[in-house]
Amino acid sequence: MAVEDGYCLGLLLSHISPSKNKQTSSRIALHDILTIYESLRKSRTSRIVMQSSHNRQIFHMHDGPRQRERDRQLMEFDRNPYEGYPNKWKDPVFQEWLWGYDVEIEVERAWKRYAEGRFPGTGGAFRSRL
Repeated sequence: MAVEDGYCLGLLLSHISPSKNKQTSSRIALHDILTIYESLRKSRTSRIVMQSSHNRQIFHMHDGPRQRERDRQLMEFDRNPYEGYPNKWKDPVFQEWLWGYDVEIEVERAWKRYAEGRFPGTGGAFRSRL
């Protein structure tokens, strides 16, 4: 997540171009970029944290009926996991969502919306004002 976060922020910051009034435009740009950044990253990172917490509950289950059912599913379907599989890192739907994410595409989509003045919570396409 840290690599994705850093790359996302770097891509967004790369859209800032020099201007005559650098201090004012940089403040506007930074506020808007951080708004876009939070919008892009918060839901994704929150979902990953929730899945990690889920795995903690699954992997550290107390002995008993639920633990035995978990063990059965993990052993029986290990080679062919399914959507909702107890080990989220092997769940094929979650894997596709996790590993199929392209931060460059997401940043460009967001930036296009922003440049068109359609990104909520921002001042609009500051590039045109610089």
